[in-house]
Amino acid sequence: MGVNNRLKHKIIIFLVDLFIILSLVFFSCRPSSQEIDPKEVSELEEYLLDFSKKIEGHRLQTGSLPPDLDAKKFFSILEKYYPEQRILKIVKKYPVRVSREGESYI
Repeated sequence: MGVNNRLKHKIIIFLVDLFIILSLVFFSCRPSSQEIDPKEVSELEEYLLDFSKKIEGHRLQTGSLPPDLDAKKFFSILEKYYPEQRILKIVKKYPVRVSREGESYI
């Protein structure tokens, strides 16, 4: 597999992961009885994009993600790499499910 094919494969995995994460945020994070604040959703989307970049950076540095990756391990990785711990606390208020899928995660 050439370098370009590997890069395309990683980009596709990243985009699929991002779509899944955003879907979870939009459809399952807030109780249906509450109004969804568009500003808050937009902020969460930005945080999740940043999280994905940090997790991918971790994966590139260490060679892989833990085989038993879950929300607790996901946030423990982010706590090492993510500069704004306040944002991690905000996102932790929502139900977060994480699992490894191939060389990436969902």
